[in-house]
Amino acid sequence: MSLSTYEERWRRIDAAAHGGVPDRVPVILGMDFFAARQRGMKTSEFIWGGEKARLVQQELAEKIQPDGVMIGSPLHPVLFQLIWPTKMSLPGRELSDDAIWQFNENGQDPVMVEEDYDFIIEHGWNAFVPKIIERCVDYMPGEEVFPKLMEISEQVPRDTEAWKEQGIVVFCSKADVSPFEIFSAGRTISQFFLDLYRRPQKVIDAMNAALPDILAVSLQVMKNSGVNRIFIGETRANGAFLSLEKYEKFCHPIMMAMLKAYSDAGIEVMLHYDQDCTPDLPYFLEYPGEGLVLHTDSFTDIFQAKKILAGHIALKGDVSPTMLTLGTPEEVDVYCKRLIGEVGRGGGFILSQGCDIPIDAKLENVEAMVQAAHRYGVYQDGKLPS
Repeated sequence: MSLSTYEERWRRIDAAAHGGVPDRVPVILGMDFFAARQRGMKTSEFIWGGEKARLVQQELAEKIQPDGVMIGSPLHPVLFQLIWPTKMSLPGRELSDDAIWQFNENGQDPVMVEEDYDFIIEHGWNAFVPKIIERCVDYMPGEEVFPKLMEISEQVPRDTEAWKEQGIVVFCSKADVSPFEIFSAGRTISQFFLDLYRRPQKVIDAMNAALPDILAVSLQVMKNSGVNRIFIGETRANGAFLSLEKYEKFCHPIMMAMLKAYSDAGIEVMLHYDQDCTPDLPYFLEYPGEGLVLHTDSFTDIFQAKKILAGHIALKGDVSPTMLTLGTPEEVDVYCKRLIGEVGRGGGFILSQGCDIPIDAKLENVEAMVQAAHRYGVYQDGKLPS
């Protein structure tokens, strides 16, 4: 694939991400475990695979030909556990060789205890990270964790360049979550949501104390990544879990602070929201930053999001994982046509799966999604065909 193909795709994605009208609706895929399954690599190998795992994704991308991929570097358990501090069941260990990993939240035995809030308030997040490693990481010696993280970080720009040589754009270089999400995982849903009622100010103080360290690490990784957009994933900071009163108190201020910090550093953001954030969408109008993209997972009403956020935040989505797994290419085509026609109208739209492509999705359904962008998503004089 020539460099000109990469540049064409990059311009297409960049225009849509900034709310503009590209030549065609771009397609960005999150393939991960789906790629492993399609190319015959066991997930027990994929999660440790490094460059081999990336090559598996590139092989599938060569067949499907999306404009971009959501993140260019493979997943690794330790990366997840530092932003989602829970114990894990892993393929090839507790699970079969071809299963996907599982996060084990046990409200009777949370990774974070109540006293940890005080520790974080006094010492910051970085000082607490070794405790997470001690409590969570049971598949490698603790002293090997930080060298492994450095190795993964150094691999990111090489991965980005490999995708570029293939003509495919890497949309985000690093995944992060807010302190709200980190604490909800570490404390577990049951304990954390009790904390919001029993010790609300302590939760807020600990989130504010943790944020500077979280941002500093992310900014350092982003500096050398070769991609100027970060992925921020939120799963519980939304209307599916919280009243608007609680959302406004616990979630909105910390997200505003995160987005301002990235904006001030010149870094663009993709907000990846699981569950239904439809009730919260008016708050998103306050979010700062150029090139801000909201990726929904099919629970949020993306059509309502278009009405509320058009001109402020670009949208990415929203073909449901269920449809990609259990539906037909015809059903995918019909839904993509609607997405492109309604959400893509006026630009500012990237066609994508909701959340991530499931491991057992049908290849023909994913191909139908990509083909729909070519069939229905070509802009002529800035407009889509009727």
